[in-house]
Amino acid sequence: MRNPEVKIVEFKISVIVPVYNVENYIEECLVSILKQKTKEVELIVVNDGSSDNSLGVMQKLKEIYDFELIDQKNQGISVARNTGIQAAKGQYLAFVDSDDFWDKDAVKRLLDVIDEYQPDMIRYNAYPFIEKESGLKRASVNYDLGSKLQEDFLYENGDLIANYDSYLSSVCLYSIKKSVLLENQLSFERNIIHEDQLFSTQLFLAIKSMVYMDCVVYYRRYRGDSITTNRSDKQLKNSYTSYQVVIKRLENLLSSNHYSSDSESFISDRINELYGVSNSIPLKFSFRKQYISQVETISVIKKIKVESKNILKNMLPKSVISKITNR
Repeated sequence: MRNPEVKIVEFKISVIVPVYNVENYIEECLVSILKQKTKEVELIVVNDGSSDNSLGVMQKLKEIYDFELIDQKNQGISVARNTGIQAAKGQYLAFVDSDDFWDKDAVKRLLDVIDEYQPDMIRYNAYPFIEKESGLKRASVNYDLGSKLQEDFLYENGDLIANYDSYLSSVCLYSIKKSVLLENQLSFERNIIHEDQLFSTQLFLAIKSMVYMDCVVYYRRYRGDSITTNRSDKQLKNSYTSYQVVIKRLENLLSSNHYSSDSESFISDRINELYGVSNSIPLKFSFRKQYISQVETISVIKKIKVESKNILKNMLPKSVISKITNR
């Protein structure tokens, strides 16, 4: 006798939270989503081998709330997010870091935009903060796109140049149709940090429509021991080598000749930005030089802006500088 077919429930939004050693923050993060979760929204939490009590906190929450909890060995945030994507049954995906949280009206606002526009991407503002005894203090980072984008407007075709011009790399600052990832075979690069830089650039190139919500959906916490703020020597080297991986991938995109002039300019801007950021990391040239691919860098240098050429002159051997100068 055949088993009856299992009906697959599809949600409008899958919220994916990768978790690693955030026992002091994870409850605030998850509850901010769970308190506003509807039958149209699923929450997928991926414990990436936490060695503190994060898993215990989540298991207690699971006794009260309905969400999917996946426990895996530690493989890094990229793998954890990819695990969440594979498990997701939602039409849209939203990512939340486990030490951050959502605004109390985030779900309602997202569902309203989805119902009205069905865009490939939905972008929104964030409030960056540092936690003080007196309360939340705003961090000196600007995640407000209100001066660059128009609210409640469906950006398509040529209008999407505004999306390039207002680019921010964090995947926590937008929701995306899952079909865009599937159609373009996109996932997070393993074994690097700054994975958002590559993933978001690829997504911005892939989408065909976008809507911006001029409101704070996301609250981003800055703390001294997080991946994004740690400045130890080991972290500096990891940061630099990860940037080189991302730059290499973007150089490959730029040299593929598959993109319009506007899209090539966008990729060039990202390479230019990452060369500048990575070159500002205080590491000796003896460490840097092993990651510089002379031939591949020269092959795309004519498409990269002048600022990056000047940066490269400080990074490459003299035998290569003349070739860059003449382009």
